[in-house]
Amino acid sequence: MESHGQTPSPPVTRLLNTKSRFKEWENGLSVVDANRNLISSKLQALGYLPFDIGHPSVVNTTYFWSRTPLTEACWATIRPQLEVLVNQAKTAEGPEPAWQYDRRSSRIDIIEQPSEVGVQAEDFDPAMEALPSLLKEYTDQRKRLLVQRMVEGGAQNVSNPSAEEDLDKIFYPIRDLRCSVSIFLQYQISMPNFVAQKILSGEMLPMQSLRGEAPQCVPTLGGLLLDDDPSVCLMTDDKLDYDDTFWDSLLPEEVKTTCLDHKNIIARIHLITSLILYLAMPLKQLLHYLFSSTNHRVSLATGRFIYRRDEQQIPFGPSDLYDLWYTRHPNCRDNLEELVIKPSARRIVLAESDRAISDPKLKIKLSDLTVDSVHDLLAPSGLEQGYRRHMPFFFDMLEVFTKSPNRYQRRKNSKRSADEESGRDSEQEVEPEGEAHPADDSESPADESAGGSRPNRATVAIVFVISILLYLRNRATNVLPLIIGLFLKVGGASSRVISTLNQLGASVSARTNDRVKVLLSEDAVARAKALFRSNRLYATIFDNINVYVRKSEQRMDSQNTMIHATNIALLVLPPEADPAGEDLIPKLALRGKRGEDRHGECIRLTKEDHDHYQKAFTAIIAQMLCAYWPGRERWKNLKEMEKTVASMSPSIQPLKPHKTETFPMGVVDVNEGSKKGVIRVLEEIQKMSSLSEDEFTKKVRIVKGDLGTVRLLRSARRDRADDVGPMEQLSYIQELSELFHWALNVTHMLMRVHLGNAVQDPGSLSNHKDLLGQVWDVNKPNYAAAKSLLRHPLIARLLHIALLESGKSRWSELYELKPDVKEIQRLASVISAQDATSVAGLSAKDKGDDVLAHACWFIRDTLTFVEFESAVSHGDAGQVLSIIKLWSYMFRGVGLFNYAREALELLSVWSKELPKEVKNNLEMSWFVNRWGKPGRFIAADLYVEHLNRLVKQREVG
Repeated sequence: MESHGQTPSPPVTRLLNTKSRFKEWENGLSVVDANRNLISSKLQALGYLPFDIGHPSVVNTTYFWSRTPLTEACWATIRPQLEVLVNQAKTAEGPEPAWQYDRRSSRIDIIEQPSEVGVQAEDFDPAMEALPSLLKEYTDQRKRLLVQRMVEGGAQNVSNPSAEEDLDKIFYPIRDLRCSVSIFLQYQISMPNFVAQKILSGEMLPMQSLRGEAPQCVPTLGGLLLDDDPSVCLMTDDKLDYDDTFWDSLLPEEVKTTCLDHKNIIARIHLITSLILYLAMPLKQLLHYLFSSTNHRVSLATGRFIYRRDEQQIPFGPSDLYDLWYTRHPNCRDNLEELVIKPSARRIVLAESDRAISDPKLKIKLSDLTVDSVHDLLAPSGLEQGYRRHMPFFFDMLEVFTKSPNRYQRRKNSKRSADEESGRDSEQEVEPEGEAHPADDSESPADESAGGSRPNRATVAIVFVISILLYLRNRATNVLPLIIGLFLKVGGASSRVISTLNQLGASVSARTNDRVKVLLSEDAVARAKALFRSNRLYATIFDNINVYVRKSEQRMDSQNTMIHATNIALLVLPPEADPAGEDLIPKLALRGKRGEDRHGECIRLTKEDHDHYQKAFTAIIAQMLCAYWPGRERWKNLKEMEKTVASMSPSIQPLKPHKTETFPMGVVDVNEGSKKGVIRVLEEIQKMSSLSEDEFTKKVRIVKGDLGTVRLLRSARRDRADDVGPMEQLSYIQELSELFHWALNVTHMLMRVHLGNAVQDPGSLSNHKDLLGQVWDVNKPNYAAAKSLLRHPLIARLLHIALLESGKSRWSELYELKPDVKEIQRLASVISAQDATSVAGLSAKDKGDDVLAHACWFIRDTLTFVEFESAVSHGDAGQVLSIIKLWSYMFRGVGLFNYAREALELLSVWSKELPKEVKNNLEMSWFVNRWGKPGRFIAADLYVEHLNRLVKQREVG
């Protein structure tokens, strides 16, 4: 940048005709802008205010106008000089007016000196005529940025124009005047406001206006309205009638000495206040002028009052004033709320809702809806983050409403704080009627879409409320109503319920739900077909589904019927699955090898099995004692104790937690309850896969189901052993019986063994069933009811034994005990060794104590069932096979011969007729983990049972 002392530049007209020279200047200016912004940000980071940095004595130095990019080395050199200038600017009387008329030269080159705006009319006129044509190449992005900075700098009559001609109207005159953008931001000067107002209105700008001589009829910029009457104007320009000279001559020396001392703020306040009272000056007109004046010094003073950066820990002046009005003047609260708060809140909420309903991420087009997109929609934090971004004010107001504690919670928090200070354990307090806990994390239900994470209940409620309001205003903003509509449809809600919630804005309509159901079903089938064509390993599982169709009025041609169909799903195996397990030839080569195990080694119980059972029983007993001991909530370090006893569980071959990908293929109209039925199901799967028979049968296909399905597959394969091809011979199939049906039949087995007689045996399951008031049929027990009945007496027996081992005899004495983790482990070891073995039962039988013998055997058998469930929840196929080995004898003894034979079949095939890679893949296919978290595995057939329930709820409901 050239200094003022250098030789004047060539004439303006000659430079304006040189486009290349103008382009060179434009490129240099971009470096100047970058340097100026970088220096300002660095000085602000050092703690200097933008007002002081923007002082002409600072910004007019060569440091701010250098065309050489600023480096760290250069910054280290110029920083001391700049800090001196900024500190001098702090004590200066104030910066000079931003718009000044410099008559030093009539030949100032406005191209080479863009910071100069004081040029003669004869030099400026040709520039106004030539520059618009030269600036056509100036990008619209830069023009829009300049307009945006004008608005940020205080321009009240400027809006961001979209039309290109509006951009040009504003940009050319402002660019020609060479008004620095930093001056817009720092001093909020009036000239850009006036220029933009006149240009946007279409009026021609006279030459004197461009040089800063504004007309006298701009009441909103230079005038002050009196008593809201537009015809009365106190001031028509920005010049004060009384300057510093007037006050220097008027004020006595002692007053000036006292009031000009910056530390004596009280004296200055008293002086100004007494003057206002003496003149009877209405505060309304005074404040109106102060905050609407275009006088530079007045604007600077008011700017310091209303300026605040987010990172600065200084009070906000307007906020302090409002608090004083609200607290010290209670009579004006109603007016403040009605005339200030409510209108502002309405404007903010309307603007925020406009932004929200315009966000495409909050809108779902049904034509674009897929299964994957539905999974993405179920993320709990997506909507919350979007609403917080678009509607921060409204979201904060709802948070205050929902998260503020009620009277009960405040009393409870006070009591807890007092207990913590005194060192006492806080006892549980009964919640008074009519006062519930406010929304907190402790009571929020697990969000299954996030794998069991617990979002705050208040946040969930806020997201729900905002979604309803947005949906009522704009039906296209339908993310949450669509999700809720899907859940209602899947859950079997009636059309009347869905329609009612749709009218309230909480759900989409029933018709939309039906369209979504069709679209998602088609997409699910398409995804399953893509899986068949991919190289990913998967297993196929199917189960029968029976739907009873009841007719309200039966006739000969319309009677009650039963639909027998088959539900099919594909389960993707974890990444650890071995592709070699799909090789069919090694598997076929091992057929018939089970004959080599002539002594039944595969089902013999070993010492290793016994040791494993004892460790597993000890861990389960310790976990139950820790979970159900009365008064456990008063124990210290309860969480650590629970973690310690949980770590006691042994493992053999657990799977790594991995979220299982599932591909439901829907229901086919085939009854798989016969050999022909299962063959037809396999043919349907082959057709749905779009693979040829050769492609479908050249790999090992894992096909899973309950015991009936597996037995039908084996029987059909034996009957077709001599058929013409692998598709007909079913040689490509590796069947596998599923674990949930194993557990279901174990509950049947335990009911047969331990039901007993309620009159003769007070410890029998029959007596416990009567005590609990359960009335279900013991010959066909429901799984959940039978499981509950088994666990209840087991826990009671374990606590009773722990009571006796602790030397106590009453339940209340057990409540008073506070054992540590070592005592829990000791009790678990004693119970496992003395009361949970076959030997303990036989010993009691020999002594004639049949009740004790029955109790020992019941503890042993039920602990085995609990261990099986624990093994499934952790995906441990090794433990599952070990327990099936024990159950093979129990099934045989009880008379459940089908499962006894299946146990022998499974163990013999596992030991002799399967390659290692196939066995590994089969073990992985046993389990489904919908969340990808430890301890969250379920049996694969239980997942299909869940699908069956959803189908029945959706269709029958």
